[in-house]
Amino acid sequence: MPHAISESDRSSIAAAQDQLIHQAHIKPADGFQLKPTRLAVHKISKQVFGRIVPFYHLCVESDDENSEILQSVDIPVARFEEAIQLMEQAYRSDEKKPEEGFAQWGARKGYPFFTELLEDILSIGPDDLPYLLNVQVSKDLVKDAGLNIV
Repeated sequence: MPHAISESDRSSIAAAQDQLIHQAHIKPADGFQLKPTRLAVHKISKQVFGRIVPFYHLCVESDDENSEILQSVDIPVARFEEAIQLMEQAYRSDEKKPEEGFAQWGARKGYPFFTELLEDILSIGPDDLPYLLNVQVSKDLVKDAGLNIV
């Protein structure tokens, strides 16, 4: 027997649809310009389960003299090649602005996109430690992706 939708559920569904329509039509005010950004990689180390593990700090930063970090995600160095492959696949399959390179695209997509895309790579358990320790990634891999190690 089909379940009847209550009046309050219908109201909630209608309100959610109205909100989605509203959000789809939000546009920046005339003259508003987003701060120019870039995607950069910083070498860092983090203590994980009592051991120091090398990471790359993938950052969306302002592309000016301040280089302020706006968003970031930390990726274990040992998994960075896999992360680059996932990001490149997403880049190739996504609609881009004309002449938008990987780094500009990544800066536009931002933190929530990358944390969801890399969710499996970012989770670390104690059994992962031997694999994550003392690993180096070729600088050419990072450079070929259009990123710079800072």
